[in-house]
Amino acid sequence: MNTTIDSCLLSTQFTENLLSTANVEALRANNEDKEVIESIYSYWFGENIDTWSKTYPLKTKLWFKADKKIDQEIKEKFEKFLIDATTENSKLCERWQTTSRGKLILIILFDQFSRNIYRGTRKMFEYDHFALKLALEIINDSTHITTYSLPERLFLYLPLVHSEDLIYTAKGADLMNDLVLQVTQRNLRKRYVTNALSAKTHQQIIEQFGRYPHRNKLLGRESTEDEEKYLKTTHNGFALSVQSLKSVAVEPIDKNETASPIQSDRPLLKILVLHGFRQNANSLKRSGKNLFKSLKDVATFSFANAPLPYNSMNEGKEELSAAFGDENSPETSYQRIWWNSSADSKTYHHLDVSLHYIDKLFQSEGPFDGIIGFSQGASLCAILCALQPFGNVSFDFSILISGFTPRAACYEHLMQPNSIKNQPSIHIYGVNDALVDNDRTIELAAIFENPLVLSHPGGHFTPNAWPNTRIKQFLIEQQERLTHKQGVTIINDINQFESLTTFEEKLKATIFHHQKRISNLPTTERKNNKLPIIPIGLSKPIDQQNIEIIIEHIDDYLLDDVILLVWCERTTFYNSEPKEDNDKCATSLFFRHWILLYLKKPDELLSSHFNAILKYGGWGDLKTLYITTDQMLNEFVQEKTLLDNLKVTCVKIFGDQLKHDYRVVLNQPDESENDKEQENSIQNQEWIGNCAKEAPRISNTPTNSCTIMAKDIAKYMHPIVDADSKSEKQLNAAKGYAYQTYKRLISSICHVLEKASPNFVAEQMRTRNRKDRAFQYTKEQREQLLKAPPSSYITNPEPEPGKEILRSCWIVQILSF
Repeated sequence: MNTTIDSCLLSTQFTENLLSTANVEALRANNEDKEVIESIYSYWFGENIDTWSKTYPLKTKLWFKADKKIDQEIKEKFEKFLIDATTENSKLCERWQTTSRGKLILIILFDQFSRNIYRGTRKMFEYDHFALKLALEIINDSTHITTYSLPERLFLYLPLVHSEDLIYTAKGADLMNDLVLQVTQRNLRKRYVTNALSAKTHQQIIEQFGRYPHRNKLLGRESTEDEEKYLKTTHNGFALSVQSLKSVAVEPIDKNETASPIQSDRPLLKILVLHGFRQNANSLKRSGKNLFKSLKDVATFSFANAPLPYNSMNEGKEELSAAFGDENSPETSYQRIWWNSSADSKTYHHLDVSLHYIDKLFQSEGPFDGIIGFSQGASLCAILCALQPFGNVSFDFSILISGFTPRAACYEHLMQPNSIKNQPSIHIYGVNDALVDNDRTIELAAIFENPLVLSHPGGHFTPNAWPNTRIKQFLIEQQERLTHKQGVTIINDINQFESLTTFEEKLKATIFHHQKRISNLPTTERKNNKLPIIPIGLSKPIDQQNIEIIIEHIDDYLLDDVILLVWCERTTFYNSEPKEDNDKCATSLFFRHWILLYLKKPDELLSSHFNAILKYGGWGDLKTLYITTDQMLNEFVQEKTLLDNLKVTCVKIFGDQLKHDYRVVLNQPDESENDKEQENSIQNQEWIGNCAKEAPRISNTPTNSCTIMAKDIAKYMHPIVDADSKSEKQLNAAKGYAYQTYKRLISSICHVLEKASPNFVAEQMRTRNRKDRAFQYTKEQREQLLKAPPSSYITNPEPEPGKEILRSCWIVQILSF
């Protein structure tokens, strides 16, 4: 009996001991799980931080930036938990799902840490189905919005966005958009907007391809032709994030350390840089030196100065005048602007001047592969993207920093969503930008097809916060794309010569081919190197004697091809032909052979080919054509009528253009007028050409060909009425009046043109005469200045205006764009 009782007691005690041990083990495991979950949560969201706070800062740099050091840290700390959670006999996954935070951490392990740990391999996506299953279980419970904070819900929705099932991707994009609507903090809302836009892009990719093409290589899937095209042109950060970071250049943390230059046999890109409102080329170059230094092995840069000096306007000008006095107002001529906005920002005063300036810059210093624009310069870049190609302006990509959508009414139709196509672009904004709202930069990005939108933690103009590495990566991609495009284009141009039917199509293809050959040369050799111009479809130029034989026996069906050969005797395009270096009186064979063709086919050349001289050459060519025609009169006496007719045509074209340009100069709007009076004159903005600068001048040598032509133009513009009935004295007086009027007209137009020329603007910036720089005065001027009595501003100072008044003036000036 006792034995039985003792046996029962021992059995019960043993069972209790076993249960107690199991409880202890379970309790220990529970505590360990809790510690691990908290450690992962603290690492991801921050220690001792309340994610429910309205001011909680999203740790986007940790979460979404591809960083080799972060990847390695996550691998060392947390890979073992990812492996344990997916091991078949492990209970870790089951245990962690007993708490809401444990479920969240599992999703982060499966959906986020897997991408850090296994970046560049197929295992990046191996755990997505685990994350999706858990996320759907949580999301299907409507109470999850009260259980999880907004930052936590961001990671609950990402598994849906990462899914290649359109139903889940679309739902994820909608949920991301719902997050935006629930954020009240303005600066924080901008970051959620970026995430929502990214989710929408994911949805669009799934709608287009049914899968994510950027995963194909890692998953062993064969890409379709459309997917290959997408992969070559995409700039989406998430598509690039699947690449291994071993080949990615990482920005050095040590400021004294420099990243290893990327060796490339590709030609350097040539980029035009446009500064912002009230900046200038030097200020942007100086402030952005870190960016431009990091890109020196990828591109060369030309920094443009806007042609318009900043002038205080309206109430801002009055307040500054009251504060400092008219004679003591701060010097602002070194501050440049691309336009001045009207009060409602619907009219951009003198933007036509800036467009003319950019056109001349492309002509004199181009071609440019792309443009970097900041603030107002970025907005101007968007206008150029929408307008191109026009004049000499044509480029392949753009980088827009702190930009905003142009509001000018005359360009409103160009600024529609997805209206700018085939123009790779980066759009960068600072999350703390107080001048240009982030939404305006994102709105500008939406105008471009497939834009890449990047943010940085800085403000409006904080160049040290710009994402230099991402910009460089983008430019390297453009370098590769343009090299490939160039090779394909040249091959296609040569192989598809027969598809070019008109003379202009063949000439454009020839010019493009020639300019690309020049752009492949090192930058230092581009100006001085004179590569022969090869007609499209041929492998080398044709010599002079053969061309004259061809002209002599010209057939109608060969006219376009023969005139193309003549155009290939030029040394430049979109500029006037220069004089021969060894003989200032000699002219290019282009003009002689063009005139020989004209004598064979006068009607065809005047009707179909004459305008090409101005379109693809310059106004100086028209003057040279007149002079060459005059010189050939002795050689072709029997063709005098035809040659005189060609001279008259040159005179008429010059005269008509000068009349037009003078009318434009006289009708230039005055900023002192109100906006309504200017609206009609600016609605269709136009600018004068280079005609007046290259027009012939009247000299003291009456037999000079230029003088004769100039007098002919003057008499055409101011015809002498009833010349036969006038006496010689009256006739000479009428001619003198015509000649003087011509001189004044040329001078007036050139004065306006000079102020908008790149050389004038650059020289003005170099030698600007600032009132507060004593070293620019001569010794006598300094002595005179020191001996002068004190200013009344010093002896009888006026009360300083309130800080709020000055601040309001400053804001008005800054925001007047």
